Amino acid sequence: MFTILFFGILIPVVGIKGDEELVPIDNRQLTFNGIPFECWDPRRVIDGNNRTDAGACSCCTAIQRPAWIAIDLLQPYPLTRIQVYGRTDTATVQSQNIQLCVGIFPGLSCDILNTTQLEESFNPTRLGQYINVSSIGYNFYMMTICEIKVYRLKVSNLLTVPGLNYSVNQAATFALCSADHAIDGKYSSSYPDGLDICRQCSATDDDPLPWWEINFGQKVIANFITIIGRLGSPEEQSKDLLVYTSDAPQTNDNHSLVIMVKDWKSNIGQLIYLGNRTFQYLLIRRWYESVLTICEVMIYRKDCDDGTFGMTCQPCGRCRMSAICNKTTGFCQNGCEPGWALDDCIMACDPGYFGGNCSAQCHCQNDSVCDHVFGNCPNNRCAAGWKGDKCSTECCQGFYGINCSSVCHCKNGVYCDHVFGNCSDKLCAPGWFSDDCSQECTNGTYGVDCRNVCGQCNGSFCDNIDGLCTRGCLPGWTGYQCLAEQDHPTASNNDPNRIPLSAIIAVALVLSISVGANIMLATLYIRRRRNLSSGKSCDTTVQWPSSITPNDYDLISSLKEIHDYEGLQRPTSGQTKQRVNVVPTQTTSE
Repeated sequence: MFTILFFGILIPVVGIKGDEELVPIDNRQLTFNGIPFECWDPRRVIDGNNRTDAGACSCCTAIQRPAWIAIDLLQPYPLTRIQVYGRTDTATVQSQNIQLCVGIFPGLSCDILNTTQLEESFNPTRLGQYINVSSIGYNFYMMTICEIKVYRLKVSNLLTVPGLNYSVNQAATFALCSADHAIDGKYSSSYPDGLDICRQCSATDDDPLPWWEINFGQKVIANFITIIGRLGSPEEQSKDLLVYTSDAPQTNDNHSLVIMVKDWKSNIGQLIYLGNRTFQYLLIRRWYESVLTICEVMIYRKDCDDGTFGMTCQPCGRCRMSAICNKTTGFCQNGCEPGWALDDCIMACDPGYFGGNCSAQCHCQNDSVCDHVFGNCPNNRCAAGWKGDKCSTECCQGFYGINCSSVCHCKNGVYCDHVFGNCSDKLCAPGWFSDDCSQECTNGTYGVDCRNVCGQCNGSFCDNIDGLCTRGCLPGWTGYQCLAEQDHPTASNNDPNRIPLSAIIAVALVLSISVGANIMLATLYIRRRRNLSSGKSCDTTVQWPSSITPNDYDLISSLKEIHDYEGLQRPTSGQTKQRVNVVPTQTTSE
């Protein structure tokens, strides 16, 4: 029980108000004794209205003396002060000769309050669950109270914090008075017999050095402790208590002495200051043979400030928009800033991922780790098949590999893998073969799947795509692909098969135009390849000359320059063919 004499003087609050908060009592259990005046409901004293002009505000209660109002807070709170608002308009004497009672047990001692605006302050802080405001004597007809406000220290009982895996132990146990009964929230002002006390308290058997210990399972920070012992005979079982803390299980010399509680009854419910102490084990012991009885141990730590959480009030993680995390769990209500993961946003994204919710995947060269926030790769080097500032854009269709610099050789319209260059179903363009269609036809073959055999070419194999003999034919052979045998008539100026000079000039002119067109296309191709690794959008549409349709050139799929035209023979009838170079193009989207 706690008693402070109070004679109309406001007690100053020292070093408390900054760390306190209002206890919500509007829904707490309220009882009263006496006859209320008309409709002045007693519950008005906890309605949150601070006005004291009782005749006008309809916010006060008046009860015929003798009267009392009792409030059960439903649990013990570490109280810093209690304010009682009396009447200030007329008949202020109705709020005098009143006593205030506060304690952790229903049976309380009381303090006399003699003014109309009263404040009872507790320094050091004390636990309180039961509050009683009552009239003294019959000098005034009514007891009028307008409001009661209760303030608590912003601390939390460590034994009620979710997720804390603690355990308790003690020396040899008496009967059923196990160690866990000291942290079950049950205690009383009296115990009729030994069995009754075992339902609410821990007790050791007669032991040379009795002790009780709690292991929090991890390091915690604590600021206050309250110990409730045995009331009634034999009270000495809860006296001369030494409190130690440690980071390891107890021995006779590895704990640090924090406090000594000579007689807990002299300061029932008082919070004993531990400092800002970090520990894992807390030990309560006596250094002589006896029985040790403890009915309740409450260990408090100051609530974390905004932006911190957990047992040690560590900083919050990277909550989205710098939001404040949950002070107990660290949970970020609105998610994490880009680059941070899990509910508390403390861990960076796993290697290989970045951005919001760590949902974007990195694609850096040699599996190097990208920036977990922005996704940039070291030295902007992308893995094969990827390009862009963050290496998050696939190569344009038709290109693959490192820097998207390799050209696919797939059949027209067939998908090319942007990483390895493999063509779907291994459908290569004419003139190419292998799994990724990267090898030209060899050994004198050309065309689709290299199934065609070159003609009688002069000095080299034919073009791998269309079979053209770029250096002309061997003697006795003619045609675009040197597949036709040449006739051998006697040479004569009147020979009807003699090629006219004008035809030769025309062929030379056509070839000159074709070479010029190829040079222009080659220039565009080189420029395109220099920009493959940029973030520009892709256009995989084949650009055909306006006079040619795609069906005319199913066998043409890549650029190949012709450097020597010395051996070209006169095309036979119907074999005249313009060589067109076709490549995918890349357009710029600004």
